Amino acid sequence: MAKSVIVVWTKTGVDGFEKNIPLLWSGRRNRKLGSKNKIDVLFLQGYESLNKSYLANLKSTGYSLFDVSKIYKARAKKYKNLNRFGDYEKKCFLRWLVIKKFYQKSPLIHFDADVVFNETPEALSKRLGKYTFVLQGCPAFVSIANYKWLDCYQNALNQFVKNIEKYSKIAWKQRKGWQKSFKKKWAGSRFRPVISSDQDLISHLIHTDQLPQDSPGIIKKAASDMILFENPLYFFELNKKGAPFVYRRKGLVDYLNNKKAAFWHMQTNFADYLKKIYLLKQRFLIPGRIHNPLESKKKKIDNIIYSILYTTKIPQNFKRIHIYKYFFEEKDFSLVFNNKTFWKGVFG
Repeated sequence: MAKSVIVVWTKTGVDGFEKNIPLLWSGRRNRKLGSKNKIDVLFLQGYESLNKSYLANLKSTGYSLFDVSKIYKARAKKYKNLNRFGDYEKKCFLRWLVIKKFYQKSPLIHFDADVVFNETPEALSKRLGKYTFVLQGCPAFVSIANYKWLDCYQNALNQFVKNIEKYSKIAWKQRKGWQKSFKKKWAGSRFRPVISSDQDLISHLIHTDQLPQDSPGIIKKAASDMILFENPLYFFELNKKGAPFVYRRKGLVDYLNNKKAAFWHMQTNFADYLKKIYLLKQRFLIPGRIHNPLESKKKKIDNIIYSILYTTKIPQNFKRIHIYKYFFEEKDFSLVFNNKTFWKGVFG
């Protein structure tokens, strides 16, 4: 069975880390789902800043913790040209090199730390761990059975950092036909002429057939009773020509059209959208749809109202952990996925 892997880092200590990356909360939830939570957590930075009690609690849920800061530092020093993209993006670029060094040739599935599981990690590994693919072009979920994936990525990264502008210029010219790759290869999309993230680079490499990528059709067949999506704001399989879908939660598990959602990727865009739902719908009972700001350049009235209320009514410590607890413990996503709220007309 493929190993389950999460890569993290922190500069804030326990309090700031758990509020923004609720790893302990997620581990405890996984156990409630029936998982043993046997997930490797690789710390690129900040392991020493987490107190013994918190680390012990993480381990008690099943996590195996590894301080890989030395591996990361050696690569960070070598790839100084990535500094231009900031610390976060640099770490994202280099996490795959750390994984390659640490695991050698073990098959693995990488999950971003902001993934909330709806199916257990073990079940996902058993069903999907024999394939090699990036889910819809987003490295939040990457299954690597073919170890050439990491070799190909490192070779491409080496070429990229030698001359970032030149490499990006060539890649931009090769972008033609990305709409087809988006669907047929799950290559994802990118809209910046200069590659600025590992997701940009990975999208380019899948589009140009430089990374091993098993067919989405094969992946979907292997998980035919589940819905796989990297961004909860874009249900690619469900939202075909505005087709309606039905959401429900049974116990701890969410279903869409009677198929289990594999997981929820609580990325920043979705977390911010949920904050809007909480503030506008629950706190102030404001009617109407809650639009996705990524969908339109026009200033929607709900976005304007939200911006005002958020700066005046939401405490500064309202972090991702509060969103987790509200939508997974107190309420569910029926507040979001209904015909009066959701930003896109998928309910008919």
